[in-house]
Amino acid sequence: MATWADRAACTDASDKEIFFPPASAQVPPAAVMVYCGQCPVWNACLQWAIKNDEIGVWGGTTEYQRRQLTRVYRRRVCPVCGDEAIVEKGNGEVCISCGASWLM
Repeated sequence: MATWADRAACTDASDKEIFFPPASAQVPPAAVMVYCGQCPVWNACLQWAIKNDEIGVWGGTTEYQRRQLTRVYRRRVCPVCGDEAIVEKGNGEVCISCGASWLM
């Protein structure tokens, strides 16, 4: 049975090294986006990379971009009570439900 990885556009790439730019890269190299931009499974690839803390370019994102995505995602709920009633206050956030606060 074929997995999402078997259907990825990058499986045909002759130079796999282009998918592993320096960890400090904030955007994927243009050569990578030739593959990721047309990939039918980029979303599954991105989810895999976030879940498994992968290195390199996955789902058209760099490690830096995935850190930014997960940081924003994790702040959508209160870390204390799990409620979504969060407001920004100064350089932090406050949960309206339980009163917990934290710095951004």
